[in-house]
Amino acid sequence: MTNHLIVFAYILAMISQIIIFPCHAKAQELFYDIYSNEKKTGSITVKLSEINSNETNLLKVETHTKIQVKALFISLFSLDSQEEGLINDEGTYSYSSVTIIDGDTIRVTGKLKDAVFKLTVTEGEKKQNVSIKRSNYDFTSLDSPELFLEASGKPKIFKILDFDNLAVVKQNLKWIRNEELNILDDTVDCKVIEFENPGEKGTRWITQDQYGLLIKEEGEDEDGKYTVKISKFQNRIGN
Repeated sequence: MTNHLIVFAYILAMISQIIIFPCHAKAQELFYDIYSNEKKTGSITVKLSEINSNETNLLKVETHTKIQVKALFISLFSLDSQEEGLINDEGTYSYSSVTIIDGDTIRVTGKLKDAVFKLTVTEGEKKQNVSIKRSNYDFTSLDSPELFLEASGKPKIFKILDFDNLAVVKQNLKWIRNEELNILDDTVDCKVIEFENPGEKGTRWITQDQYGLLIKEEGEDEDGKYTVKISKFQNRIGN
């Protein structure tokens, strides 16, 4: 499970200036709770900011993920990850992250330049460069393949540049049905979409409008079953 699943909703909509919050609001924050095997294990905060640079509309995505798994007050696993991406009307073109896993720090920086996404990974004294041609993937894990999925029930396969694994993976998406979901004291009309990646599969509930906001996700990976559910939504004036 990754926090990238949270942010796919807004990318295309905000770049096109079709944004869900009032035009005077420059940023918004989304808060999610993470449950693993029915126990709360972490949280995700996503901040989305609209930026105008040289008359070009950009979306700045900042995420902060914290996961702590304990047994009998003993820490079995801890993760603290902060990510930042810049997205224009052609998709993600800049990415950086700092991730601390059980005390070990991994840094990733990269940019799309000359049709190649060039990334540098630093872990301690080790440094590795990764280059992936733009023609080798359809979207990155910060982009919005779900917004291009037809409600036909036919599965569709997308090639995704996964920033967690720094590799291109195939993602299988399939629209299942429309469903009303009670969340945050409101009833939300959702699309229900099944997904499957290498080592991960599950179901997502996203809003039926053009924003495709992720409301809930239930899935299973190598660590077991998990749930991600929106817990709070907040607009902010200014960045």
